[in-house]
Amino acid sequence: MNAIEQWKYLTRQANEAFGKQCNAVAETLYKRSIQLMQQVLESQDDVQNTHEKSGMTEVICLSISVQNLADLYARQERWTRCLSILETYQTRFKQASEALCVPPSTALTLIQESGRLRREGLRHFENKQHPLTAPERTWVEHLPMTARVH
Repeated sequence: MNAIEQWKYLTRQANEAFGKQCNAVAETLYKRSIQLMQQVLESQDDVQNTHEKSGMTEVICLSISVQNLADLYARQERWTRCLSILETYQTRFKQASEALCVPPSTALTLIQESGRLRREGLRHFENKQHPLTAPERTWVEHLPMTARVH
């Protein structure tokens, strides 16, 4: 099983645990998927032929894992950890995109994913400030319904 397949497996398992609210299991699996992608990217630094291994897919997988872990922390209202992990990886991606040894396609992916992490951080920060941003819609169920809406 290659690294991407392992990542997919870990992510599926973590998402199932997240869905079942098994938070400790989900956290462990998300962290393992982050570690896996970090190891793959670090090992690619040692590869001489950068055209052979671009790292774009691995960067995206790493970003997804970070976002998943941040979502888990947000659900648990562990805001410091949620915002910290997003900020940490946003900074790492931005710095990596500026490295001279990174292929242009990978640099672009790093910049895009850095932006996604920033957007997620802002979304979670807003949810932290105003946790009830989603309108309560249960009142709609009690409205009289007509056969035709004009």
